[in-house]
Order: sequence, then C-alpha cells, then structure tokens
Amino acid sequence: MCGYTGLLFLTNAERDGFDMGLSGFRNAAQRIAHRGDQKRREFLSERVWLSHYRLAFQDVESGAQPMLSNDMLHVIVFNGEIYNHLDLRDAICKQSKIIFKTRSDTETIIEGWKAFGNAFFEQLEGEYSFVILDVKGSELVAHRDNSGVKPLYLQSDKLDARKFSSYECEYSFQTKGLKFSSEIKGVASTKSWCRTGLLRQYVGLYEPI
Repeated sequence: MCGYTGLLFLTNAERDGFDMGLSGFRNAAQRIAHRGDQKRREFLSERVWLSHYRLAFQDVESGAQPMLSNDMLHVIVFNGEIYNHLDLRDAICKQSKIIFKTRSDTETIIEGWKAFGNAFFEQLEGEYSFVILDVKGSELVAHRDNSGVKPLYLQSDKLDARKFSSYECEYSFQTKGLKFSSEIKGVASTKSWCRTGLLRQYVGLYEPI
C-alpha cells in the first residue's frame, strides 16, 4: 500500500544542519517508491518535510497526500485502510461543522482527530499507520493499528536505544527532531543495529546500513 517518509525539525538551525540535506531526504524517500502507483508528492515547510507515494484505491481523483486539514493548520501522511471511515463522518460534521471535500479515509482521520483529539483513534477499524503534524512543526501525533499490521518507524537523534531494553508504560526523552517512515529503509538516516531490548523490533529505530 502507500509509503511515506518525514522529518520534523524543532528549530530552523536543526534543519539547516541536517547533514543529508533535502536531496538526501528525497533519496531516502525514493527507496520506498514501490509502495505507490502514483507520482510522489511532497509537503515542505520550514520545519516539516514530508514525502508520500500513494497506492490509490479510495477516491483516486481527490485523495492525494500529504493532505492538509480543512483549516490548513495540520497535515497527514497515511498508509493503510480505515474500513468504517464513512460511518464516522456524521459525528465529525456535527462536532466541527466542516464539509468533507473527498471520500478518502485520510480526510476522515485528520478531521476526526481535529474534532475529537486522540480519543478519536479508538473508533478506527482497519489496518493503518499515520503521522499528523502541525504545519509549523510544533506538534506531531503518530499512531498505528493495535495489531501492528502496518509498520511505523521513528528515529530520534542522539537517543540511546537502551532506554527501550525494558518495558515501561511511558518513555520520556528529549530530542531536536524526529525522522519517520512507513518502511524502515525510508527513514532519512544512517542506521546500525541495536540488538538488545524487547522493544527493538516493535519500536523499529535501527536497521543495518
């Protein structure tokens, strides 16, 4: 199905110091071109870079990604399918008073989150992973289906992966930015194995170069 790659920079200085540059980001995104049947699309702002390859089967004409929210304040990249997304739209419209522009499940996700927050995700039925970001780079929400069917890989700069060697209900760490992708080779970074820790495979931070 679809493939996405993204970067979130917390400051302009971090963006300017990104050693791979925009061309390196695009090269990383190209590694997962096989995930889509449409031309790659990008969203680039001061602190957010997104790339998406779409395999289109729902609302082929108007469901392109990265997709901006109705108020243009947030953007989403998504892989998967939400089976009940049309059933959720009435409640979203009543809450937010928006008029949906597409019949894409991508739009249902982002507008449902805008209307109800993270609690909306409990209503989703399907297999999926997605990332929603503030277009200015001040907020990021990453989520995947509870069964883990659709992967989501995250990398935080200078994070010691041994933090995940034991299970905790919540992990806290500081970072200057985040890199993410729906397929591990799409993460825009140099990678090496961290072979310890029960969450290594689930978290998906590193792979061989």
